[in-house]
Amino acid sequence: VLGRCAVIVEELEEELNGEEKVVMLSTYPAWGEAPVPHIINAVPMVAGKGRAARYIADALGFEECDCLAAGDTLGDAPMIVDTNMPFLAVGNAKDSLKDIVTHRNDNCDASTAPFTIVVDGVGVSGVLEGLKKFRKHRGEVIG
Repeated sequence: VLGRCAVIVEELEEELNGEEKVVMLSTYPAWGEAPVPHIINAVPMVAGKGRAARYIADALGFEECDCLAAGDTLGDAPMIVDTNMPFLAVGNAKDSLKDIVTHRNDNCDASTAPFTIVVDGVGVSGVLEGLKKFRKHRGEVIG
C-alpha cells in the first residue's frame, strides 16, 4: 500500500506544483486492518504545524531539540514528520497519531532520534506528564 501511495503522492505533487512547489504532500498511516491504509495530507508550503513550530523555535532562538511539541490528532503529525522536535502524544490522542509516534520510534536510531512518546495523561495533564519525562530524559533535575 505504501508503495502505491508514494506513487500517487508523486503524481499529485507534479500535477499540483508544476515547476514551483506550492503544495506539500505527505502520507501518514491511518487506522484499519492490514494492509493499513494511508492518508494523503496536502498543505500549502507556507502553512502547516511543522513549519509553524520551526518558525516559532527559530524566532525565539531555540534549537528544535530544545523544544517539545505535543498533540492529539492527525493534524499534529507534521510536527513529527517535518521537524526534528521531540514530540509527545497525550493519552487521548487518536490512534492514527499514536501510530505515527510508534513509526518514528521504530524507524529511527534510538541514539539520535528525537524524544517521542505517548503518555497516559490526557489534555494538559498529559502535556505536563510528558514534559516531566522529557526533562528527565535530558538529565535535568526536576523539582
